[in-house]
Formats: sequence, C-alpha cells, structure tokens
Amino acid sequence: MSVDVALDLALLRQRPLPRVAPDADKTERGDLVIVAGARGLAGAAVLACDAALRAGAGRVTLITAACHADHLSVHLPEVRVLALATLDDAAGLAASVQALPLKSLDVLLEGPGIRDEAAATAVAGALSERWPKALRVFDAAAMASAAGANTVITPHAGEAAHLLRVRRETVEDDPRTHAIELARTSGSHVLLKGADTWLATVDQGVFIHRGANPGLGVSGSGDVLAGILAGLITRGASIEDASLWAVAIHAEIGAELAQASGPIGFLPRDMPEHLPATIRRLAARG
Repeated sequence: MSVDVALDLALLRQRPLPRVAPDADKTERGDLVIVAGARGLAGAAVLACDAALRAGAGRVTLITAACHADHLSVHLPEVRVLALATLDDAAGLAASVQALPLKSLDVLLEGPGIRDEAAATAVAGALSERWPKALRVFDAAAMASAAGANTVITPHAGEAAHLLRVRRETVEDDPRTHAIELARTSGSHVLLKGADTWLATVDQGVFIHRGANPGLGVSGSGDVLAGILAGLITRGASIEDASLWAVAIHAEIGAELAQASGPIGFLPRDMPEHLPATIRRLAARG
C-alpha cells in the first residue's frame, strides 16, 4: 500500500482540472445523466443537478420519479427531465429505463434521494448495459451496484458499514482501513466521507483530506458533493482527479459559509451558487 497523500493545494497544483477552450460548447463538456429523487426526496435531485451544472457539466439529463417530474422540469430549467413511474420498486424498472428516449451518456450519477437498493441496481444495470464505458458516480442506495474501475462510490461511515457488513463504529474507529477494504471488495474508487475524508483508489492509492466542518454534516451535503464530482468528471477530469477536487471544493465552500454565518446552520442549498468562483479561486491558487 502506498503512503497516504495529503489532499491540499500542493496536490491540486500537481493535478489541475482540464482547461475549457474559449470556443467550447456544451457537447464538448459531456452528457451527464443523473438518476435521483424517489418519492418525497425531490430536493436531492435539485441539489445534485444544480451542483453538477455549476461544476461545469455541459448537458444534464435527470431521470426521476414521475410524481416529481413536472415540478422539477420547472425548478431546473437547464435540465432535461425524464420520468420513471417509481424509483422505489424494482419491478419492471429495467424495461422502463430501456424505453427512455435517451441517446447519449458519458457519465452517470445515481443515488441522491434513492433508498431502494433493488430499484437502484435495476436502473444502474439497464443503463450500464446500454453504455458500458460510461464513468459512474454512485451514491446512497446505488452504491450496492458498484463494480469496476470506471466507478466511484461516496459512502459515509454508516453506508460503508452496511456495504462491508460491519458496525458503523468499526468504520469510524478506522476509516482508512475500511476505505481501502471497500475499494478492494467493490473494485471501485471509494470516497469515504467524514470529518476526515479518505479516497482509496482501485490501484491502492490513498488520499486524506483533513478539515472537520460540522456545518457540512447535514442532509443534502452529500448530494451536493456527488453533483460536484459528477460535473467535474463530465467536463473531462479523471475519476481520481475529480474526486480530489470535489472534496477540496466542497470543503472550501463549507469553510467560507461557516466563516460568514457560523459553524452550523448554513444549508447545502446555499453551496452550488459558490461553485464557479470557488473553482476559479482554487485553480488560481494551484
């Protein structure tokens, strides 16, 4: 196992984000498909889509539960919205996904606001069958589908414990070891979120970001992080580089909001609008 690498500005300087050409249009910044928002959890879809667009994705398509589709198509005017009858029941889902009028997929983000692992797995399988080379970000229930070096999963300690079939406290006591173990068993990159965030890669690289911020420990924060990560991959960054930058950007915005308003109480919905300026500032420092 390689020596742990600190995720800091020096590391970002060595791994810059790909430049966007002045004449680049949306097709050159990729097609991102986001599967998010089971019944009662439309907000997760909003947070993920908003973050992905502001991180630089060119085109975003949202696949969501039909009960939310009309509302979200108005709330997210930049996003194409496609509806599935449900994201809470696997029955018939694969066939429904195959029937969607979806022509292109470079990056898949699945999981924000999805609780049913069987449903998430059915959707992931159907999309992977059509686009086996797509890069994938799996969050929440979709992490049960993880397999392959073209995938990054984003668990917190409780989710990692579920996937590894151990107690949450066991993961919290030794997050490094469990991030590495989860990368080995899933065959995917693992971004283990917490006060310290660990990235364990499929080739056994280990990165650590230190910077506890209790204000980021709130519902919706992970949806924003997943959106940032997927947006950076869609605009051309590798999974590994995008993961490092996403953690740094998310933490930087959290630190700014904490400085402005106090250590807790700022909301994930406040974060996406800060993304373009924060990315520019970090890139300039790097």
